Amino acid sequence: MINNICRVTDGYKVFSYSLENEGNTAVEAFLYLPMLKRVACTLSNGRLFLLNSDSLPKTPTAAEGTFVMTELGSNSVITCMCYLNKDEDKLCELWCGQSEAQISIYTIKDQGVIAHENLNHYQPVIHNVQVKKLVSDGTAVWSYIHPGCIVYQWDPKTRYIINKLDCSKLVPCSESLKSIAIEEHLSPTNCQVTSLAVLNGELYIGTTWGCIIIAEKLTLRPITIFRPYEEEVRAIVPLSRLKTANDRQDYTPLLATIGRGYRNLLTRYTDVSVSVTSAVQSPVSSHNSFVSTKQNMFILLWRAEHWNTT
Repeated sequence: MINNICRVTDGYKVFSYSLENEGNTAVEAFLYLPMLKRVACTLSNGRLFLLNSDSLPKTPTAAEGTFVMTELGSNSVITCMCYLNKDEDKLCELWCGQSEAQISIYTIKDQGVIAHENLNHYQPVIHNVQVKKLVSDGTAVWSYIHPGCIVYQWDPKTRYIINKLDCSKLVPCSESLKSIAIEEHLSPTNCQVTSLAVLNGELYIGTTWGCIIIAEKLTLRPITIFRPYEEEVRAIVPLSRLKTANDRQDYTPLLATIGRGYRNLLTRYTDVSVSVTSAVQSPVSSHNSFVSTKQNMFILLWRAEHWNTT
């Protein structure tokens, strides 16, 4: 298993490094920990490493102590990660999602692990489920268990679940009577979560049916739900702009969503056929507008404000 590290600006490969000699081992997730200047890397065999982001390895393997700083043990595969900083104690908590709905928390201080504990969404433990999504804004943690339709909110101080949101109970407000069949589409399979992100005061949830759910992050109270995609929402990426000393105005935060099959609003309420490929045409897209709309991946850019008016 070889990691290729590339430069963000131009995609140039900076170096390659092998964390594992087994050929069938893959990287499950990366997570940058800015407070520690480390990168958490988890593998498909359950191994978890903390890598030094300030230095490059001098060899393609065996750079323990200079590039590979720490290995944290795990009894199962880690599928997702998030972190919380406790500045008053100079602590960093690394939350790791695992199988059987378990979350492992590593507390790190001065580059060393000083505590480790396990949480579980269910008592008694349920098998054949996985924590697939974990996100945090530093004040709370939100998680999703696959298979399922529920998003959970954790209090990081008490380690208890304080709120839940069942995505199968929500109907898109963007649908007409013509375009929606509730009995057919609002099934547990179509309401599973495929992406999760937090920005400002809202939590953003993408589903397998192409819906985007926006909820208050503190209470998980739904604000709105709409369906801009035919199929799953692959990713939700916050694009908040960092203000500089010369900036005198507040910028509206933006949000990018990636999903399969764009659904034009006009075609949902009228019989008028509207082409969605007239603005920016992909070089590999089909000439057939319907096929292109149904099968291609689309990136949509949103202003992350005034959701309660949609």
